Amino acid sequence: TVKTYIVSTGSNNCTPAGTFKIVNKIIDPPWKGVPPGDPRNILGSRWMGLTIKSYGIHGTTDDATIGKQCTLGCVRMHNWEVEELYDIVPVGTEVTIVE
Repeated sequence: TVKTYIVSTGSNNCTPAGTFKIVNKIIDPPWKGVPPGDPRNILGSRWMGLTIKSYGIHGTTDDATIGKQCTLGCVRMHNWEVEELYDIVPVGTEVTIVE
């Protein structure tokens, strides 16, 4: 283990468990037509998409949600921590999500 982070996961345990890979990385991602930097854009400053479509690891615009089951299934992190992770892991990195 190199790093650990407190994250948010999906409401009602909807974050899929399994082994996936990071397939893309986006700085300042848009979300459902909401531009980067807009407080309504829940993705925060970084997106790392997983091999399971529409799921990824991303930042947040609401730090108070970290550590709770409150997402639509993605893994949510503080922006400064997802930015650090984004710089560490390349596309193709294996990600294991456990229940």
